[in-house]
Amino acid sequence: MSLGLGSRLFSRWLPRQRRSLSAWGVDVGTSAIKAVQLKLQDGQLRYHVRLAIPRDNNGTSRLADELASVFSRRHLCQQKDAFAVVSFSRTQLDTFELPPGSSAELRMMTRAELEDSGRRNFVADCWSMGAESPVNGDGQTVAVSALSMSEAESVEIAEDMLAVGLRCRVLDGLPFALARAANWAAGSRSVAAIDLGTSVSTFVSIYNGRPRMIRPLRDCSTTELLRRLADRLNLPIEECRLLLPNLPEVTAAASDSWRQLLHSVTDAYLNHLGQELTRTLAYLDRNPRSNRPEEVWLFGAGATWPGLRKKLEPLVGRPVRCWSLEPSATDSVPEEAIFGPAAAMAMLSLSDQTRTRRARS
Repeated sequence: MSLGLGSRLFSRWLPRQRRSLSAWGVDVGTSAIKAVQLKLQDGQLRYHVRLAIPRDNNGTSRLADELASVFSRRHLCQQKDAFAVVSFSRTQLDTFELPPGSSAELRMMTRAELEDSGRRNFVADCWSMGAESPVNGDGQTVAVSALSMSEAESVEIAEDMLAVGLRCRVLDGLPFALARAANWAAGSRSVAAIDLGTSVSTFVSIYNGRPRMIRPLRDCSTTELLRRLADRLNLPIEECRLLLPNLPEVTAAASDSWRQLLHSVTDAYLNHLGQELTRTLAYLDRNPRSNRPEEVWLFGAGATWPGLRKKLEPLVGRPVRCWSLEPSATDSVPEEAIFGPAAAMAMLSLSDQTRTRRARS
């Protein structure tokens, strides 16, 4: 796994690239696989392929079979490089107190800490939290965060992707993909990204294209909202999943009693989500050594819920936007927010291709 280049660097070379390039990015999620192929030509970046593939058995089925079911049907099986990202729930986040050092030294020390704890994990990346990190009284250690996952699991993902012709060159953690995607849309400003995922919702504060603080938001996954709806409506969760995208229309057409019931469930969930966000943002706001997020960017399945952005803005007290490949379209195409991490990995692949071509020329 690798952190690689920031997407802001990518945006600077866009106007100078004339030859057509393409790249695959894959987001291996719990309930769906998102795969995109981006094309860059004449300084314009656009989607060439955009796929959302539902997963069976809550993400426990074989990735190769799920990819093949779509790639073979659409004749997409070909030998192509791909950069991939895994969901936050498949990684482990640790914080260690380590002596200051270079990135390579911190990575070596982090691996040693993980092995000493009995976990031979493959480290996705580790980073010092900089000004926000607590340094001990004598200044000899610094807080270092590390994101890791099972090496066997990472190899399995790469092998499954290769089965459909995708050579996995990079396997990264979700916070880094969110940081690149947000940086592409917002530049180097201090922002926050929230991935409203099926199994967990993840908050990431981002400064200059890098993650700073990462926090899972308690009981804020989209499954939590579905569970609340299922309990109150006495329906299976899968039926509630179909109901969610059309909830405003369903609520408007419902009888008074049903409308009140739907409002009570959704409002309770939104209020809880707002409280978790407000509490997290308040910590960053009052910490004089942190960078206050100027705005919040939404990703994941929950971001596609109609009206969510407008409901959250007054709760968090700053602009809330749904991510899009074209930032000016963030208000009109919230469904693009589910493709943000995959698109960010494709951008990183395009950046890598361009650096390679420049080195050869």
